[in-house]
Amino acid sequence: MRSFLPVLLLASVAFGQEATKLPNRVRTPEASKAQPATAGQAVLWLDPAEWSWVESGSETVQTFLYLRGGAQARWIARDEGGVPEALLAETLDKIQKVDHEAQVVFTERRLVNDAEVLCVQIRANKDQKRDIVYFGYIFADEERSHQLYTISSGWTLSQSYAELNEFLDGLVVVGPESRLLQ
Repeated sequence: MRSFLPVLLLASVAFGQEATKLPNRVRTPEASKAQPATAGQAVLWLDPAEWSWVESGSETVQTFLYLRGGAQARWIARDEGGVPEALLAETLDKIQKVDHEAQVVFTERRLVNDAEVLCVQIRANKDQKRDIVYFGYIFADEERSHQLYTISSGWTLSQSYAELNEFLDGLVVVGPESRLLQ
């Protein structure tokens, strides 16, 4: 038993070190259409067979429709720096004005096309009937910020999780590295 304990301890230390390295998620080859950011030096590569850009009427917000139904996405790009956690709190505050019980149910750091982002999931209800899920990435550094959210029902997210992740992984931020509070 004594010889097993050091091996177990060594394995757990090695696993802990490996867990701090983030795998680099990259856009898929099908994501062949580039949509430039309205601000902040970035591009979103999307699969034109699955996603379409639509006019949003905003200078900072772009809207996309999932062509297989049941989801859409919003990309908010600004030439203002920030902190991802503060942007998440701001977004949650806006959603809570519609649904007071909306809450963040998931956060995770990810490396996407060499930029560190905060992956988040916010759950809310629409008219107390349907579960709405905001699932996306937040990037921020000293010069700019990007929030890219898919918006779907809980059912759609569970059915289309891989496709929604592929869409999000099309975000390519150019320039200085992101800043995340730990």
